[in-house]
Amino acid sequence: MDGTEDMRSDLALEGYCKAQAESTVDPEILNSIFDDLPLIMVLIDEDGKIKNVNRAATVKLGKDKKDCLGLLGGEIFQCINSFSGEGCGKNIECLDCVVQKSILHTFKTGENIYKKEGELDIIDNSLPVPIHFLISTILIQDENGPNVSLVVDDISEIKRTNEIIKRKLEIEKVLSQTSSMFISSKDIDFNIDFALEKICNLCGSSRSYVFLIRDNGTQMDNTHEYCPEGVEAHKENLQDLPVDMFPWWMNKLHNGESIHIKDVSALPEEASAEKEILEMQEIRSLLVLPLNRDNELIGFIGLDNVQNIREWKEEDISILGMVSHIIGTSLERKQAEDAMRESEEKLRNIV
Repeated sequence: MDGTEDMRSDLALEGYCKAQAESTVDPEILNSIFDDLPLIMVLIDEDGKIKNVNRAATVKLGKDKKDCLGLLGGEIFQCINSFSGEGCGKNIECLDCVVQKSILHTFKTGENIYKKEGELDIIDNSLPVPIHFLISTILIQDENGPNVSLVVDDISEIKRTNEIIKRKLEIEKVLSQTSSMFISSKDIDFNIDFALEKICNLCGSSRSYVFLIRDNGTQMDNTHEYCPEGVEAHKENLQDLPVDMFPWWMNKLHNGESIHIKDVSALPEEASAEKEILEMQEIRSLLVLPLNRDNELIGFIGLDNVQNIREWKEEDISILGMVSHIIGTSLERKQAEDAMRESEEKLRNIV
């Protein structure tokens, strides 16, 4: 919903509340406002059952009006708690339901609630999906007693958009900090450790690490590792490893491929050696990218998850790829600087 629609909805809701407060207003006018309000609007009786819904509710909820009448609030919204235990309003989880609490508050105190934020887990296409909303409640008196008009403004899309923007800013910040660190500091080991901590926390993984290949491509070592508190480190146990122990793994890296393993236990037979060492470390899933210097494979950078299996996202691959490039470029620069120093030292010795 854009800003203009938001303003129109606010004005319409304001008008409805004002009209309800004026007992002289024609009921037909009230019904017209109720039905035309561009937000989900539900009329609920003291038993928590639905007496009426407006046009926007039938459209957005995908239900005919006749199928809504008599339902409980959670049932009309497909709340996940309506399908388990004792049903809507009777499960322990329902005690924290913002919808139920707001309706009961208005019935009990007569106080209307305006745009209170809440969240529900609903069933959509047989899957649980969280929805975010703003709810307002309005006490309505008629000849049959009090009712509460519940107004629901679905802000799930706004929330998702804000989360995407927030996530992009977090990624940009981490990459900027990492890049700046490699530019400003000559301590490459410190810089790599800094980068690993940042991407491990950013991607929500259990461990991040760098392996470097040496001795003409025959041996490799886990040279850098970061583990959050509570996760066992394995760096000391992963030294002097023969590269030819891991043919499936190394073949992929030499071909410039990423190693994206959702479930270690499902690795193919040709990756049996890799599967054995990964399971020894209790790794459930992982993401690994090649680390190159001067277009030559010199190692790899990776993220592990020891908590559960995980489908790694494209953004995780992108983040790891950018950090791999930053580290590879820094190692190239260090190699060039070391070669220059060595050359200068030889020249001084000759002179």
